[in-house]
Amino acid sequence: MDPAKQYLVNCVQALLNLPQTPQGLASGQTLDKFMIAQEKKSLILQYMQGQGLKLFNPSKVDELNPQTKLIAITKIDTDVITEDNYFTNLTVQLLSPNVVTELSNHLSMIYQPLMGAGVDEKIKKKLSGFKQVLQGLQDNDFDNVQTEQRNISRPIDEIEQWLRISQSATSSESQQRTANQVCQIYQKVTQLWKDVKQLEINKFSDLLDQTLVCLDELYTQQLYNEQKLSGMLSSMYNQIIIKLQNIIPQGQQIFSNSQQQKLLLLECQKVIRMFGENLRKYFEYDWKINPNLQEFEQIEKRLSDLIELRSIYEELKRSNIDQDFFKELFEVNPFMSIGQDSLFNVAYKKVLNNLETAEQDIINLLRQQVFKQQVMKENPLQTIREMQRWTGLLSRNTIQKHFLTERDSLITSITNMISKIEQEFNTRSGAAFLDDGEEEKLPYQIGFSKNIHQIVWCKSLIGKVKRIIQLIQQLFSDIKKSALIYSYVLKSYKISLII
Repeated sequence: MDPAKQYLVNCVQALLNLPQTPQGLASGQTLDKFMIAQEKKSLILQYMQGQGLKLFNPSKVDELNPQTKLIAITKIDTDVITEDNYFTNLTVQLLSPNVVTELSNHLSMIYQPLMGAGVDEKIKKKLSGFKQVLQGLQDNDFDNVQTEQRNISRPIDEIEQWLRISQSATSSESQQRTANQVCQIYQKVTQLWKDVKQLEINKFSDLLDQTLVCLDELYTQQLYNEQKLSGMLSSMYNQIIIKLQNIIPQGQQIFSNSQQQKLLLLECQKVIRMFGENLRKYFEYDWKINPNLQEFEQIEKRLSDLIELRSIYEELKRSNIDQDFFKELFEVNPFMSIGQDSLFNVAYKKVLNNLETAEQDIINLLRQQVFKQQVMKENPLQTIREMQRWTGLLSRNTIQKHFLTERDSLITSITNMISKIEQEFNTRSGAAFLDDGEEEKLPYQIGFSKNIHQIVWCKSLIGKVKRIIQLIQQLFSDIKKSALIYSYVLKSYKISLII
């Protein structure tokens, strides 16, 4: 097949998302005639599922089904299409008659090149009234006027499209009314989305939260359906990625010694975590629809991976273990692509492979630096503090499995330590912890008022226990499942209620 024809056939197949090559178009003469006709600038193909492709007939414009799709093939110059110029002299575009604004903008491109100056006035009148015909079909169902999502990549694109509809003289009364309502709700965030590049990360966080409030109002008032809601959220995810690209343009900055860069990365993670928590609450409690968070979860994972990698890199620099294999990440913008086949993921997998190769050296290092048996026995808190200096390596499941015995030993030691605190409290206060089912017993000692005694002793105990619990929870994510420690947390909480 001629390369130019093959190119057009491939474009049509891709735009219509067809599972197979349109054989009629590939084997027919329609494209051949168009490519050699110097006087013909545009070719319009009409497609409806189950009926296949055919030439668009302008005289039938008012009979088009809203589900019909139109492919506009246009020559930039009215030349014969050859192998040398087809790539630069052809444009292929998908039109859709249920997108009123878009199709009306292309009417002249459709009928003038097709019919020339001698176009029948009757047909011209039909074509000029095409927009009114579509509006008449759709006035009672504004949701059918869908945004072309391929043109909506940022929240401001969505907002400005509603502004254009509200101000357009060709919009129907119902369209303008709905658009004005949408614009009114977006009013608080419109200028901020225009200036989003200049916003600092904390201001950007506020903007994300404010926009969620707007979306909730739009969905509650049924101005947005689930599809529109998902479209706007997707554009917000895109904007988050763009923001992160600008904040962290190269991987080398992540692994620099700059404390400022480290804090900025942690601040980004905090913003994304807070936005994710709010978003999931809206899905679960307010919108009550199944969330499609795949795009957002990829952003969350990328940030989590970066923070983990930075910690591992810093920890390896403190040791004699080679960390040169991280250099592949230095020149990559980690947010340029979030997909599985991104350059970052390729480099990330290589780093993980190198870590596995160095696994035994890392285990030996941690045994020497962290898990010293004598220290673990005599001062378990010192071991836990030391573990905080190696959280990156210790977060790897492949590393953790080698220290299960040490982990259990630490939990036992910490449990014993809390038990001693309980005994000390009981001895000095003359009262025992409250057990389930017992009446409340408040420790009291001569020389102190009841309230002062509560504050001094109960707060002292609770403070000690909480500090220890918080410390070990940072290192053991499942520590709440430890029945012994959890029981002391409950007792501490019970005493705090008395105060």
